[in-house]
Amino acid sequence: PVLKAQTERLNAESKTNELCSAYVALTRAKRALYVVSDELKEKSSAGHFGRHLQLSLGDEWAQGDPQWFVAELD
Repeated sequence: PVLKAQTERLNAESKTNELCSAYVALTRAKRALYVVSDELKEKSSAGHFGRHLQLSLGDEWAQGDPQWFVAELD
């Protein structure tokens, strides 16, 4: 029981650290952000970060200005 509890605590701590790192990565982009992930099956219940993003954000996306860098060069 003690080993199982310790393992569960470490797994939860690891997941928390992964989410914190993902938050930093997703919120620091200044110009553009591309998120690439494995495609999961529609009925998948996997605890996968890509799945979490898809369920949270949906399939919406915006293209933005493909010439954004031109203003930086002027």
